[in-house]
Parts: sequence; structure tokens; C-alpha cells
Amino acid sequence: MSCMNVTTGHTEKIYSVHFHPLASGVLASVSYDMTIRIWDVDSEEERIILHGFTDTVPTTVYHC
Repeated sequence: MSCMNVTTGHTEKIYSVHFHPLASGVLASVSYDMTIRIWDVDSEEERIILHGFTDTVPTTVYHC
């Protein structure tokens, strides 16, 4: 199994990474660059960038 290089898209340190309990193969990374990036784990590609935040993005805790 290869390691995923999540830091390719972020320009600052990542402070949170979340796997969704129901959406397999999806990873969200949150960074001090004030973006959330959604990744396809299987293809190791960035799919969505959420930006426009004016302060550090709060992290989300998923509950099943």
C-alpha cells in the first residue's frame, strides 16, 4: 500500500485530517492556509478545495 501525499495541495501545515465514516475513499484535510481539501484516496487526487475562510478553519468531528 502506498502513502498518500496530501501536502501537495496545501501551502501551510495541515492540522486536521478526517475520514468520513460513511463515504469510503474520501479524506478531508484542513490547513493553516485556511482551506479544506477533499481527496479521493483511491486515485490520490484532490477533488474539491473549500476556500474563502478569513480565519483558521474549525475542524469537524463526525459521529456515527
